[in-house]
Amino acid sequence: MKHASLQNLSAQEKEWVEDYLNGTIEAEAFEALQARMMESPALRAALRRYLTLDSYLQDENGAAELQVLGTQLNVEAASTSATLVVNEGRVQLRRLVDGSTTEVPAGFEITASVDGHGDLGLTRRGPAQSLWKSNLPDDATRGTWISDMDELAKDLKVAVKSGELSEIEALAKYKKAAVLRKASGRLGAAPILMGKKKAADGPTKAHLIVLSVSRSQTSPVRLTPGAVFRIHGWVRSDADVSFGLSTHRPNGGFAGKYETTRWIRSSADDTAPFSIELPLEHFRAMNKAFAASSVGFELTEWWCYSKSDDVDLEIMQVELLVP
Repeated sequence: MKHASLQNLSAQEKEWVEDYLNGTIEAEAFEALQARMMESPALRAALRRYLTLDSYLQDENGAAELQVLGTQLNVEAASTSATLVVNEGRVQLRRLVDGSTTEVPAGFEITASVDGHGDLGLTRRGPAQSLWKSNLPDDATRGTWISDMDELAKDLKVAVKSGELSEIEALAKYKKAAVLRKASGRLGAAPILMGKKKAADGPTKAHLIVLSVSRSQTSPVRLTPGAVFRIHGWVRSDADVSFGLSTHRPNGGFAGKYETTRWIRSSADDTAPFSIELPLEHFRAMNKAFAASSVGFELTEWWCYSKSDDVDLEIMQVELLVP
């Protein structure tokens, strides 16, 4: 930590910043650093002087390089693309795969793909909404999409092989289902290690689903009093399932993460999905540095996970409703 602008930080702040700059900061420490930055003008000023306003940032998947020409932006990096939202000022984005550049002004967003497909077209952000309905194939950033049509195709192949159906009959059933089901399906949880690597007992294995709220829409989703999340899903066995939210402030910047846990029972015949409604007020801040309530913040991510080994957690739909 040799740079003069960072010498007046506390020992904890220096550790956070050093880990951040080295790319070794853990998720909880990064959230704490962001929360401290929202509270401390001195810390923001120190980092601004260190990075400088014309410094270059590169998203973690190598999709784009961002030249900061203004003040406030959010970047969401996925495995195949990076989405940039500019709240204040302007940012110049250069797609690394082909060198294409574009300048993004305040109130716009842009997505750059790793493979270079598609134009770097700007999209104006719409007015804030209070309702949201998941589009699982597009919104998923963690989890495995299981298409109903893929499952049906497997079943029909078995039926044809066993002689129960002819190929013509199977094809007719598939075409009829395609008209009715189209993009229906479910999102299965993916295994992940959660917790601190430095902890005495090490990280814990869990099964996680994460949805990006901004993936399939350009309008921000504002959390309002009395809002309720309605979730349809499926579990193989009874288990504790935790549901959570990531939020940003309306003018940009990380606001906090909120979580609640419910005991979910499997159906008697292992086929019926569960349906649950979770009031927004039941979601608690995951860090004391976050505001006690998420009301007024923008929803950026929704997730659920279970640490049960045989839960086979799947989600079929998530909705945010208001009174």
